Amino acid sequence: MSQPEAQSTNSYERARRRSYKVLEQARLDATNDPEHHYDSVATRQRLQSTFSAKFGKPAYDWQLDVAESLFLGLDTVLIAGTGAGKTMPFMMPLLLDSAKKVLVISPLKVQHDQAERFKKMGISAVAINGDSWVASAFQQDVSQGKYRALFAGPEMSLEHESFRDALRAIAKDIAAVIIDEAHCISQWGGDFRKHYAELNKLRGILRPGTPVLAASATLTPRALQDVCSSLLIDRDTSFFLNLGNDRPNISTSVHRMKNASDFDALKPHLNLNATTPEELPKTIIFMNTVKLTQQGARFIRNQFPRPMRKYVDYIYSHRSRRDKRKVMRRFRHGQIRILIATEAAKAFAESP
Repeated sequence: MSQPEAQSTNSYERARRRSYKVLEQARLDATNDPEHHYDSVATRQRLQSTFSAKFGKPAYDWQLDVAESLFLGLDTVLIAGTGAGKTMPFMMPLLLDSAKKVLVISPLKVQHDQAERFKKMGISAVAINGDSWVASAFQQDVSQGKYRALFAGPEMSLEHESFRDALRAIAKDIAAVIIDEAHCISQWGGDFRKHYAELNKLRGILRPGTPVLAASATLTPRALQDVCSSLLIDRDTSFFLNLGNDRPNISTSVHRMKNASDFDALKPHLNLNATTPEELPKTIIFMNTVKLTQQGARFIRNQFPRPMRKYVDYIYSHRSRRDKRKVMRRFRHGQIRILIATEAAKAFAESP
């Protein structure tokens, strides 16, 4: 191992050890608190039993660690790749107490799909935006705690005084604030989407001590610093878990494209001589816009003989939820071999 790699590994291990010391100290403090009578082993067993009964398989130890850190009121940073199951700890605080709720801050384009996933798992959930919030009956439902998982964007959470009032009304029951796709704080938190840089203001709205979970598939050291600084997360007193980004079945290569619509550059990476679906490796090609996704799908389909074109499909946020679920199901089962997608595919990439 080279010296820089060794230093990186040692730094990661030090951070991991420090985080688990923080978690263990929080357990001890809660155990010794006569008002709580906390039992870590019993809590984790109940959580595991409830999770297994609900989803048909056990939770990973790291998912229990993250959930327990939230139970104990620790701010938490979770770095876990798409498909790893990082959404599960979002809902775990809700499994043991039917009164508890979570506020999830996420990009607008995935809020509806996230809410649908929670509802499918038996948790009342709703996506909240400026258009839906105008209905007074809906505002009353939120204020009275009808929904247990609230999905909203930074602007909705910080600009609408009536929504902040609704959050204050249910503040005692909010178990955690989840900042999903937390890298957006670093990526968008300047003049473009200034509210991402102001999410720490939520702490002044909710009950003191409400933990914040910042979750992302990737956080560079600089982005991590931005996230912790913006959200007022103290690395020395919070739980930090980095599952890493290494995927043994994925390799990286870089090729030059003339521009974003240079689809010819994709041809060397596709088996255009395939005559059966099995000869096409399952592939996802991410595009930046809906228009490029449509154009890319049309171009790639036309590179194959007509019988093979049905194995190429596309997914983006404007397709109906039913269509998106169907496309991702067919992709998982191998009925689609090449998927051209925007980031909307990420909302369907994880399964319990």
